[in-house]
Amino acid sequence: MLKLFINSVANEYQDIPVRDFVGMTYSEELEEFFDTSSVYYLLNVEFQYNDTIEEGKIISQVPAAGVKKKFLADKKIQIDLVVSKGTETTVLGDYTVRDYREAEAALRKLGLTVVVEEDASNYLDIGYVVRTEPEAGTVMNIGDTVTLYVNYGMDTIKTSVPNFVGMTEADAMIHLIENQLTVGTVTYERSNNPAGTVIRQSADAWVEIAKYSEIDFVVSGGARYSGD
Repeated sequence: MLKLFINSVANEYQDIPVRDFVGMTYSEELEEFFDTSSVYYLLNVEFQYNDTIEEGKIISQVPAAGVKKKFLADKKIQIDLVVSKGTETTVLGDYTVRDYREAEAALRKLGLTVVVEEDASNYLDIGYVVRTEPEAGTVMNIGDTVTLYVNYGMDTIKTSVPNFVGMTEADAMIHLIENQLTVGTVTYERSNNPAGTVIRQSADAWVEIAKYSEIDFVVSGGARYSGD
């Protein structure tokens, strides 16, 4: 009697090859297929980042396609799927005004590649990030490159000093900006030169000095200037 029962159960099993789901799009339609299938039961779905497989595509399955599984009418074949989340991305934060070593470590921790280039700033300490390329807020793929432009000191970049003598004070300010220089101390003294014109400057004309250096001016107050 027992032998007959075992043979009866064995005859109810069918050996069927597992269907291939790899490469299919994981969608509501596929979920509905599993919900209504008399053969397959979706046990687990795992989502993973993948640089080469499009988001939403099935990367792998267990059991593998083609493997023969015994199927019983009231016992479905359980399927595990791994689905691509596409390339992992991150939004680039603002790393300016930070020590470049700290910024570099933080970016590498995010999985980004870092390149360091020299730059110059009159307003930041040496070793601090002046700017990044791309700029903050850019969506980046993991593995993309961020360039940190780091302040190595103003003496690395020079500019030529114009001859300000004879210019009006207003024109001198314009030429300062155009030549990436900054205004220092402006004093006034009695002079036969027209009032409001530059009569002396602290840096000689045409010499090369560091960008954003300060230039002091002495400006004519006119022949009647008393210093009041």
